[in-house]
Amino acid sequence: MTIPNNLEGSNKTQSGITFRINEDGSITRIGDFVVSPKLANKANDADNIEVELKLWNYAEKENTISSYNLYLKKYPDGKHKDEANRRIKSMAERLGRRKRVRLAVVSVLSCSLLILFLVIGYRFLPNKADRNLKTPNELDQLFEVSELERRTEKVIAAMEATKRLGYAVDTDSKKKAEELLFELKEMNSIKYNELNRRYNNL
Repeated sequence: MTIPNNLEGSNKTQSGITFRINEDGSITRIGDFVVSPKLANKANDADNIEVELKLWNYAEKENTISSYNLYLKKYPDGKHKDEANRRIKSMAERLGRRKRVRLAVVSVLSCSLLILFLVIGYRFLPNKADRNLKTPNELDQLFEVSELERRTEKVIAAMEATKRLGYAVDTDSKKKAEELLFELKEMNSIKYNELNRRYNNL
């Protein structure tokens, strides 16, 4: 309907703008008029309802905690305040559950990786003798012992092969083996006993 321009009596106010209130509650500007306070309040109420509805539709479309909080901030006593609070609570609970699940998964994966690292790492740890090394000189000594063991085993293996073929082991080879075994004994070689036994069996 169109608000008439010939309003009289105590309902008169200052000049304003002519509006038409449509059937759907929206307001259309027509022109200048003198409006009564009652009709002005009705127009303002219609504006507020429309804005609130648009904000609520936006919140539902976004469907996030922040969008519902925005609605409640603008309309703390709005028509949809209970529904907004219910949805915020429901979303917060879901997010809390997801966070707890993620933390549990991360914890399990971290523990699994730690165990895997320990298992694999332990297999590649040096032996006890290597773990007790403290200085470069001790590393050099370990290498020297290892090389000496290799040379001694090579000499003794050659002597064993000679004996298997039915030949006598020459004196120089025996002397060389004895010297190497003596050095191994002085260096506390862990292979000394085995190599010495093989030599004595020749």
